[in-house]
Order: sequence, then C-alpha cells, then structure tokens
Amino acid sequence: MKTQYILNILSLLLVSSFFNLAQATALYYTFESTGTFDSLGNGNPINEPVQYIFRVDGTHNSTLSRVSETGYQTYRMDFDATLLSGTGLEISKDQRDTTFGGYASYNPGRGYFELSLGLYAYGANAVLTLHPHIFNSSIPSEILTSYEAFTEWAVTNLYAYDHRLSIENPDSVQGRDDYQVTGQPIVLTSISEKSPTSVPEPETYLLFGLGLLVFNVIRRNKQLV
Repeated sequence: MKTQYILNILSLLLVSSFFNLAQATALYYTFESTGTFDSLGNGNPINEPVQYIFRVDGTHNSTLSRVSETGYQTYRMDFDATLLSGTGLEISKDQRDTTFGGYASYNPGRGYFELSLGLYAYGANAVLTLHPHIFNSSIPSEILTSYEAFTEWAVTNLYAYDHRLSIENPDSVQGRDDYQVTGQPIVLTSISEKSPTSVPEPETYLLFGLGLLVFNVIRRNKQLV
C-alpha cells in the first residue's frame, strides 16, 4: 500500500509539473559563429564549433523607462535565460543563471533605433560575454512591445563582434585565458520551441507520469480480481 501511495503521488507531481511548465512557453536560443576561438594570450586555440544554446523562459520584459520632449524613448529589456551548453564551458547544476538584458533607444520621429544588449553565460570553469550593439533605423519598433515580433526579427539580426570567452585556471595553472573569434561575429542563428540538446522535454515527463498512472490502475485492478 505504501509503495502504491508513493507511486500515485509521484505520478500526479509529474503530470502537474507539465501543466505548470506549459503556462509559459520556453524558447531555445542558439548562438553560433563560423570561426573558432583564438587565444588573446598564450593559450591554445579552441578548434571546436562555436555554439551556445540557451533556454529562455516565457516572454521578455520590455519596460519604457524614459521619454524625452522630442519623443526619444528608452526601453529596458530583460530575459530569463539559462545556459544549456556552450563551447569551452563546463555546465554544472550549481552554476549562476545567465544574465541577458540591456536597453533600446528609439525615436519614432527621426527613424532612430539603437539596441544594446549584454549576455553573460557562466560555466563552472569560464564565462562568455556577448554584447550585441546594433544601430539601425530599419529595426521594427514592434520588438519593444511584442515578444513574438522580437523573436521573428532577432534570428540572424542579433549578433556580436564584441564577445569574449574567459577560462579560469586553464590546464590547472593559476590565472585565466581570454579567447575571441577573430574577425567573426557570434550570431543568433535560430529560436525554436524544441531543444537542440538532449535535455528532456516537458512532454516526456507528461508521458512518463501518465504511464505511471496507467500502471497503477492496472495493478489495482489485478489486486481486486
């Protein structure tokens, strides 16, 4: 009886967790570069594909923080992101959350639009910093008030030449090595609802939970016969 009770509780928790996760759609942001990391010091180059995958939960927060008399507007933008995998970074359960945010300056009367974001991805051994800074009057103003518009625009348009990978204590030697993809940007190449990594999706947990419930029902029926 005790085992059956525990299985029932576990099943309900798994199923209910799916519905909680489903309330806010998580999107997976993939940043990549066609180059490779070269050391800015004496370290060896990192001859691996440059790729970083983030889980961004729910919608981003875009808050109007200032409006001038001439119509100049400043928005604060923040994203709740978690690093799932990344070149040169060791992922650990206790690592700090990813910091992803910045500001946008917009003047509708003069066609002025400046987007400046900062992304800090922490691993157990290193940190990646990306600073997309884009000045372009053709950026659609809808990205400030619509997360859907932002995700449609951001793919291939959000990129950073200003980036650095800093590895702490390389080769067990005190200090750090700084790396940069020389002459190449790191570009947001895709945003999708399906994780490009092997992290279990919420639907997997739902099926597992439902399977446990069915198993318990069959087991109870057999006991009653």
